[in-house]
Amino acid sequence: MPGGAVFFGEAAADGAEDLQGAVVAAQLTSLIVTMLFRNIAPERGGNDRGSQRVVDQQIDGAAGQTVEVKYRVRVGVGAQEGDGVNRAQASNPQGATSNVATYKVDVNGGVFTTNACVVGKVFVDCNGNRIQDEEELGIPGVRLYFSDGTFVITDSEGKYSYCGLRPTTHTLKVDKTTLPPGSHLVESSNRNALDPNSLFIDLKNGELHQADFIEGSCSPEVSAAVRARRSLGEVHGAKPEKAAPALNFDSRPPTAPPGTPGPDTGGQR
Repeated sequence: MPGGAVFFGEAAADGAEDLQGAVVAAQLTSLIVTMLFRNIAPERGGNDRGSQRVVDQQIDGAAGQTVEVKYRVRVGVGAQEGDGVNRAQASNPQGATSNVATYKVDVNGGVFTTNACVVGKVFVDCNGNRIQDEEELGIPGVRLYFSDGTFVITDSEGKYSYCGLRPTTHTLKVDKTTLPPGSHLVESSNRNALDPNSLFIDLKNGELHQADFIEGSCSPEVSAAVRARRSLGEVHGAKPEKAAPALNFDSRPPTAPPGTPGPDTGGQR
């Protein structure tokens, strides 16, 4: 049982036998069910062995019947984070054993996690105050990349959010091919590091951090493109305005004749 989980019983139904919360739904000849519960609160009683309890129960019935064992757990704030694997195995008095059945329970921190969230928006700033005023529009369909390659896309209001980030410094960068034609981004804070197309994001434990990108030209061309995007409704993907040039790892100048050695190849072809 996952660390910090509390085992507790439930009322048996339809004649089933309640094993301190382990409910046997059917009977089988000479079957012994052994259940080992770890990290059990001592006040729950039973055969406690430090932080665990073992429940052995012999069940009588006809061969070929099925036994279903059920239990419930309550995970509190002290639960150990990570994966918890439950294992169950049946045996009879003659020593025959079943296969080991396993089920992995994923326990995470929930609202108590140390992971952080980033929220923000990409918007047109027409008066240069670095704040989105009521009449200033958000830009839909803009793709933003984190330094690990993860990306988010702004919604129909130009907003985005992403959670589950480690509490450390991340970089968030705009995919400029998804901005409206003629867009010119301006710095929103000193965390742009003189590059308005990217932001350093310093996350703390459990923080909700805001990171905005600002289009500062507010030109008629940009405004018209933004309105056209917003008229399409909710966003289902990025909105590239023009094809980006393909990646080229050739060190030759673009105008060099084919077969010309590059300056870093030592004259080799």
